[in-house]
Amino acid sequence: LIKSHCTLLSQPHRRFTVSISFIRLALRLTLVDRCGALHSRPYNIHSEPLTLLRILAGLLLAEPHYMGLDTTILTVSYDNKKYNAFVAGERTYIIVATLFASDCLRGRATRCWVVVCDLFKYVAKECQADASRQITESNVLEDPAVKDIEGVPRVVETVDVKYNNQVDSSSLRRPYYDTRPSFMDEEMWKHWQAIEKRIFRRLILQPYGVPIWFFKSKTELLQAIIDIVVSKCTH
Repeated sequence: LIKSHCTLLSQPHRRFTVSISFIRLALRLTLVDRCGALHSRPYNIHSEPLTLLRILAGLLLAEPHYMGLDTTILTVSYDNKKYNAFVAGERTYIIVATLFASDCLRGRATRCWVVVCDLFKYVAKECQADASRQITESNVLEDPAVKDIEGVPRVVETVDVKYNNQVDSSSLRRPYYDTRPSFMDEEMWKHWQAIEKRIFRRLILQPYGVPIWFFKSKTELLQAIIDIVVSKCTH
């Protein structure tokens, strides 16, 4: 799990990891995503050599998105440099800086980027959203009661990332049963039901503001603090 955690932290284009481990003559296949870890049963590499061969062939020859890579991330040229980019709707957003990257293993695993499209800057926020929540972040931000308030970000686009025309969710990697399968005991079934379903989602937000700690002078910093105080006093 530690190696999978490090991989997910260091590779922003990684949705999940697939790995194998050996304990003496036993092999086990492990998948780690933002809902936790899945382990196969142990396979004896001497008595089940074909299983070992199939697993190795799959790890070597499978398409990148089956191995957990986010194939919606592209490499493009911008301002005479190479940058990562992604497509949302019909527009391509170029990632020019990272604002925030969560270091959690299980959960939303939020990442926020500064992105550029048609010379305008936006904030892109991607996360593994809990599908059980009826009210989404974009629903809150687009609510008429709050969307026109100064300082509340405006939603430009909301995209559920797809692979092979299917929304990428944890249910593609682990089945969700309505009733307890025969191979699960009551304790295992209780833990299985507690596992949430997560959807890979991106939000494009505007405007993008420069963080206050990038002030150019003490005068600019003090003026920003004054504006904050005045704003709080008048609302």
